[in-house]
Amino acid sequence: MTKEEDPTKSELGDCYPPEYCGLKPITEQVRRLNEIFDLNSFWHVPVVEAMTANALRHGLPRGAEGWGVVPSIDALMEKFFPNIRGAEVRYCYAVNLALEMLAEEYSFYNYFRDRLIAENLRRQDISKFLPDQAGCVWLSFPMQFGALRRGASVWEARKALGEKEFGLGVFETACLLLTHPERLMNSPCAIDCIGDEFSTTRNVEADFGSALSFGFSGGRLELFANPSSTYHPAYSAPTGFVI
Repeated sequence: MTKEEDPTKSELGDCYPPEYCGLKPITEQVRRLNEIFDLNSFWHVPVVEAMTANALRHGLPRGAEGWGVVPSIDALMEKFFPNIRGAEVRYCYAVNLALEMLAEEYSFYNYFRDRLIAENLRRQDISKFLPDQAGCVWLSFPMQFGALRRGASVWEARKALGEKEFGLGVFETACLLLTHPERLMNSPCAIDCIGDEFSTTRNVEADFGSALSFGFSGGRLELFANPSSTYHPAYSAPTGFVI
């Protein structure tokens, strides 16, 4: 197995800040997200235990660093926006909710506040990769936090994805930063959300030629955008894997 296929923390000091010690245990991620989104009525210990057992049973596919956990969009919609319909609109509501929570927890600036709507933000087709959300509160999946897909433009990173690998969007990345803020704190390495497409245009037909990215600058987390063709050696893209 090559370094590119199976990165380790010791090999990736140029990508991950020293404060980042890897993906946290599933139970710890769920507990933190439960506190942030106040999903107490959805907290079921047996379910979380089953998720952990599932992770141990399957192990990690090549390229993955650990298991990531995010709340299901269905669960968030049921609690916060029960009357919102349409997959694209629901996704944007979930994105904005996650970003609001990020702003409450940490110093965070969103350059596109009020513009993350279905007309400007669309999700790539990753539904075939993520677990079925029906009846689920938490979704867990093997992932890597950017080291495997670093030093490439968004377009290049998407083309390089393996057959069972998918790019994470703004929603998944924001939730993972809620549980792993040290991934970006004091780090010059930004995170591209290659699972989403974004249009920066106003009052004209959307071109979706950009991607949103998280970075750390001036002592705060930031959400900004770059053309999908932009190359930066310090940028990286988190991805998930199908088991």
